[in-house]
Amino acid sequence: MKRSMREAVMRAPAEETPTSEWLDEVIGDGEIHRHRIDGVVARMSLAGAEICVARTAYGRALVKNGRLQSTEFDEWIYHEALVHPAMVAHPWPRSVLCVGGTTGAIVREVLKHKTVREVAVVWVDPRIVEALDGRLPYAERAIFTDERVRSVDLSPLDAAAMGDRKFDVIVADPPEPSESGTALEDVYQHVVASAARLLNGDGILAIAGGAVHPVRKSISTLPEAMETARRHFAVVDLATAVVPSLGIPWGMLSCSPSFSAGRLDEESVNQRLARRGVTDLRFYDGTAHLGMYSAPKHVRAWLSASGRSAGLKTG
Repeated sequence: MKRSMREAVMRAPAEETPTSEWLDEVIGDGEIHRHRIDGVVARMSLAGAEICVARTAYGRALVKNGRLQSTEFDEWIYHEALVHPAMVAHPWPRSVLCVGGTTGAIVREVLKHKTVREVAVVWVDPRIVEALDGRLPYAERAIFTDERVRSVDLSPLDAAAMGDRKFDVIVADPPEPSESGTALEDVYQHVVASAARLLNGDGILAIAGGAVHPVRKSISTLPEAMETARRHFAVVDLATAVVPSLGIPWGMLSCSPSFSAGRLDEESVNQRLARRGVTDLRFYDGTAHLGMYSAPKHVRAWLSASGRSAGLKTG
């Protein structure tokens, strides 16, 4: 077997280098997702992370600590699916908190809504976004020059340190657990609990929920993510999206004391997008919204058996 991508990243020079390495990600016992790396565009060590921009069959891709994060050809699916359902579910989002996301793409999607007046950004290191500029096509360096955007130096997210600040929408893509042993569930629970305290009374949290993999239950944290969210929010809706480079459908949660993204109809979604001037989406619209919130029968059965089926459409 060829040497690992982690080794290739560490040894490659800074300029682009052709290669035929393979990035192997162990998904679970007996399952690996593989991506061929055709070239290393750039590599760097920043903020305690090993960052690599690589050429793949999905265009340029971001690899962080040896794991594929996103790719040029389909990152927009993931980020549109994560951001826009919650933004549309809120009748008039003005203040937004973005938590996580290495490239700034979450903020890019939030700023498409002309109702937004301020965006606070946590857990996004401007140094990484700047370093990726010109190397990764979807690294959104320009977001930090937008007068509505400010970077908040809080890691981990500290609701108390935000004072009396409240937000209409919070969009969170929490960091993966560190190699030093920080548990994913601890990070996730902290973000959800902090978000519940930082939202306005009828605010909405959009947060990545993890892989939708009811056949291989041992490798999906989605049921636990939904359980965590339901401890803090009365309404927890599950949406799913297929991002080809990830290899597994991904779950996105919309959580609120009252607003339900899953109950919006096609016409309402399209009308709100149009009124806010959101016209340049490639994945998300009213039709896509209906599909995202219509989980297949076997997924509903899986979550029902886990006791986490609240918020799922049943027919």
